[in-house]
Order: sequence, then C-alpha cells, then structure tokens
Amino acid sequence: MNLPFNLDEFRRYPGMFLPRVTYDTVVAYLLGIDEACDREFLKGFQEWIVPIVNTGSNQAWTELVLRIAFPKSIDPRRELLKESNIKIAIECLFQCLEDFFAEKQKDHGIDLIIRRYQDWLNSWINS
Repeated sequence: MNLPFNLDEFRRYPGMFLPRVTYDTVVAYLLGIDEACDREFLKGFQEWIVPIVNTGSNQAWTELVLRIAFPKSIDPRRELLKESNIKIAIECLFQCLEDFFAEKQKDHGIDLIIRRYQDWLNSWINS
C-alpha cells in the first residue's frame, strides 16, 4: 500500500491512535493530518471521489465515501448506527485513500484528477 505518513499502521491498528474507533474519529484524525500539512495531504480527494460516486459535488467527501461503502442504502450515514458497519466504512475510506494516493502520485496526477472532475461537472451541468 502506498499511503503517506505510515497510514498502514493507523489502518491496521486505529485503536493505538484513537481513544474510540469510529468512522468520524478516523475522519477527524485524517483531517488533522491534512490541516498539519497545510491542506496538501487530502488536496484533490473531493474532486477525485465525486466522479466515482457520480453525484454529490455539493457533499463532503466524508459522506461520499459512505455512499461507496453502502451503495444500496438510502441513508448511508444511518448505516453507521450498526456496529458491524463501522469497520466496513473505515476500510472503504482507506481503500479510497489508497486508490486516490496511487493516482495522485502519478505524473501530473493532481492535474488529471482536477481535469476529470471538471469534465464530470461540465457533463453534469450540460445534461
């Protein structure tokens, strides 16, 4: 896996880093890393995920990940009320991050991500 900041360890043992492991505490930890990195860590993640979900440019990436984790759910956030679904949501988040970082690290990766998002947005506006 090619996650920065040794996120492999955090992914495997989130309880070593967090007092309580929930989807929201994992998200908060990642947002803290992003803030500490002057918002460069997750730069482009919102733009990367919107075309994948094919909706939700007005929703935060945190909610879009849940749409991927629970594609058949009308209310994906409600799925987190089931204890067994928290692990599913967290693993989906890390898989999305892994895929995002793999693409972002390619030559002109962030430019390609932004261009794909703009193309998606233009097609959505024009449809």
